[in-house]
Amino acid sequence: MEWVSSGEEFVGARKLRNLLVHEYMTEPDLFLDALLAAKPATQVLFQVIQSVKQEALSRGLGAL
Repeated sequence: MEWVSSGEEFVGARKLRNLLVHEYMTEPDLFLDALLAAKPATQVLFQVIQSVKQEALSRGLGAL
């Protein structure tokens, strides 16, 4: 059950997601850096979703 290829990468992606969604950024440079980091972080999260879906299907849990 390897849903996450790197725990560190996953935690970083979740922290970035929370920062972008829940924090009001006042520093433009920090906001730009966060936005630029969002694309690869999003790919990490989408890969986890795909892995969990595959695991569910392999266990006969139907389409999610």
